[in-house]
Amino acid sequence: MSIRLPIRTLPDPKTAGEGKLDPLGLGTVGEHLADRILPGLTARMLRPRFLTAMAVCAAVCEGLEDEIAKDGVSTAPLVFEWLMVEAFARRGDSEKRKNTPGIGKAADALRDGISMSAGAYLKTPNVFGFNGVYKRAARFVGIVDDELRLCDHGHALVKTWEREQGLEGFLSAEGAGSSGPRYVLRQAVEKGLSDGYTKYSSQWQGWSLLAEHLLPGNIGREEGRFLRDVLSLPHDEPISGEITEHFGHKSLLRSLLALDDEHSMLEATRPRLSKDLADRFHAIGAYEHFATELELVFERLRYYSTAAGARAISASDSVVRSALEESAARLPVVLREADEVIQRGPPELGSLFAALSDHFSDVRDADSLYQALLSRHREVQRAKPPDGKREWFERGADDSIFVRPAYRLTSPPERRAGWGRPYRLFALRAFSRDLAEALQ
Repeated sequence: MSIRLPIRTLPDPKTAGEGKLDPLGLGTVGEHLADRILPGLTARMLRPRFLTAMAVCAAVCEGLEDEIAKDGVSTAPLVFEWLMVEAFARRGDSEKRKNTPGIGKAADALRDGISMSAGAYLKTPNVFGFNGVYKRAARFVGIVDDELRLCDHGHALVKTWEREQGLEGFLSAEGAGSSGPRYVLRQAVEKGLSDGYTKYSSQWQGWSLLAEHLLPGNIGREEGRFLRDVLSLPHDEPISGEITEHFGHKSLLRSLLALDDEHSMLEATRPRLSKDLADRFHAIGAYEHFATELELVFERLRYYSTAAGARAISASDSVVRSALEESAARLPVVLREADEVIQRGPPELGSLFAALSDHFSDVRDADSLYQALLSRHREVQRAKPPDGKREWFERGADDSIFVRPAYRLTSPPERRAGWGRPYRLFALRAFSRDLAEALQ
């Protein structure tokens, strides 16, 4: 019987991780452009009622913000989050609880009969839970601060909410007393901190309290008016208030709800825009023309490599060269147009775009575009935390490439008509829809 000795292989590189998002590093400039029109929102915000939930959470957890649960990681606002999301899973109408962060985890825990805890909930709740998702907006409009403590607008929002929901006195000593609704929730949060989990029978009065008064689709009329007004305020500058006000017009909102891309939403809104806001959208459009050209040729390389099967491709392949030449002719034009409008904005934005565009400033033909694109991709992947990510292509010594299996593209890519990055208009439209329904 022969004995097979173990084979010694080269050590795994630190860049063994995948980096499946943003292979050309185009998202950072897009985020800064989005900040210039809607600085208080992010693309993941879809239900404004969670701003009220954050205010109520801050009121319930007042003084407990620095407490850590028995599990060593969970905070008081997170324990409140477990309770509220489970209440929605138990008692909430499926449509009215739609787009609740973590609702799937709560439903799974309920089905399996296990307690809500750090292990049963989201892996990174400070990012993907409702406090994490909506914190930026809540801070921006003065509902809570960085530590999720109640601010002036948050206090006023809870007062409006408690009055309209028939819970008047929620913030007062009466609400905090042994029979008050705030006391019921406060006691549950404190117990959750001491136990490291939350577990109550189906008869616990907190389930109804949370589900009946905080479901995302149940915004009260006065509460909705307060949220609309505070979101429309000119906070750092009037731009965000202007666009929020436009989206609040019923006739425009009806037309926006029928559109499926943000570029079309902009075109529908354009006649109402001030020159300043129109210029900011113009910068987005110019940047997207540039970014879309880069993405198109990158996707074509993926597709041509996939179609080539086991054979590597290079810039010398006729079909590859044809595609590269087409983009190489367009790229200097769209780059120059983007640079002209972006450099009129803040210096930080201009510097970010320059750092990106410098990679492609010398592109004049197929070969220079091929090299610039692969060099940019390599740099972006290597810079991804914590130790860099692998490139999407295997590289040969002769500058040939072979797309890795996870990144094969079996259908020929088409030029994108809309924008490739989110500019938060879908989020604003979702907010506007919910608030319009509340104000009917």
